[in-house]
Amino acid sequence: MRRRRQRRERPHGLVVTEGKVTEIQYLEQLRQVLPRTAATFTACGDGTDPLRVVKRAVKERTRRDYDWVVCLVDCDEHATLEEAFALARREGVEVLVSNPCFEVWLLWHQEDWRRPGSTARQLQDRLTSLKLMKGKNLLGKFPVGNHEAARKRAKAAGTVSANCRGPNPSTALPALLDLLQS
Repeated sequence: MRRRRQRRERPHGLVVTEGKVTEIQYLEQLRQVLPRTAATFTACGDGTDPLRVVKRAVKERTRRDYDWVVCLVDCDEHATLEEAFALARREGVEVLVSNPCFEVWLLWHQEDWRRPGSTARQLQDRLTSLKLMKGKNLLGKFPVGNHEAARKRAKAAGTVSANCRGPNPSTALPALLDLLQS
C-alpha cells in the first residue's frame, strides 16, 4: 500500500489596511502571483487612522488563530501613529508604515523613486502618468509581479522595521513579503 504524503499546512496571516481600495486590490493581485507554497492571508480595509487599524486587527485576531498579524498604514500626519505602535507592540501586531503613503511601494514596482519630502499627490500623479492607477484603483496592467524589484528598491532607500516610521520615501512592506514567502 502506498503511503500518502502529509501536506504541510501553510501559515495563514491577517493583513488589515488603512486603505479600503488600493491596498486591498494590490493584495488580491499579489495573491495571484505568489507561488502555491506562499503563506495565505485574509485582507480587510479599515479606512481610518493607524490606531483604529491596529484595534481592528486585534479584534479580528480573536475570530481566528492567525500565524501572524500585520497592519499597513501610511505615515501622513496621523496623530495616532505612536499610540498605534505602542498598542501593536503590546498585542504582538506588526505595523508596516509607508512614508509618505502606500503608493511609494506601488511606484517601486515600476521605477526607482527617492525624492526626499515626496508627497502623496506626487506619487499618485506619477502612478497615473505611468497608467498604473486611476484614482484609487490599480489598472489591469499594474506590474504586481515586479514585487521583488520593489523590495530591492525599498531596501535601497533604507530598511524600515515594523512599528517604526522611516524616512521619506520609505516603506516596511518588504517585511510582508518575508512573511508570505517564509
